[in-house]
Amino acid sequence: MTDPPESPDVAGPAEVRIDPPVGGFDRCRLTLAYDGSGFRGFAPNAGVRTVGGELSTALAKVLGTEIELAVAGRTDAGVHARGQVVSFDAPSGSVEPVELRRSLNSLLGPSIVVREVQPAAADFHARFSARWRRYRYRLLTAEVPDPFLGATTWWMPGPGPSPHGRRRARACRNP
Repeated sequence: MTDPPESPDVAGPAEVRIDPPVGGFDRCRLTLAYDGSGFRGFAPNAGVRTVGGELSTALAKVLGTEIELAVAGRTDAGVHARGQVVSFDAPSGSVEPVELRRSLNSLLGPSIVVREVQPAAADFHARFSARWRRYRYRLLTAEVPDPFLGATTWWMPGPGPSPHGRRRARACRNP
């Protein structure tokens, strides 16, 4: 069997043009971890508490200027992250990575933690430069829920894991 001929109506991946920072600014990359329980997603949204809104406010306070964030992927309300990447442009010379991480964590913690701050290439964009994303879904099948796992695990009442359930879980990991 041969592949069908390419249709002229089908477009390939769109080329994305990433503008470099304007003069006097440097591109930066942050890696975040957060407990999304108290947030209405990532994207800044007036009137509701979001991860991006809190981060933007903290960056503006530390850097002394409004910052526009680019994020590797949006999240919904209540979603947690261990390694979400964010990029932004900061005034040149204003970012010393260890000091910026410390300052942001003192303003954001404990629900949002900046794990790493790095200078980034001028053409880096958290969303469009991402090479992969990983999502992890946790299920607890047990007679009773575990209060220490409640924020990060979906409880399914019932007996503990069965051989049949373990086979299903492996199938989800290895389609």
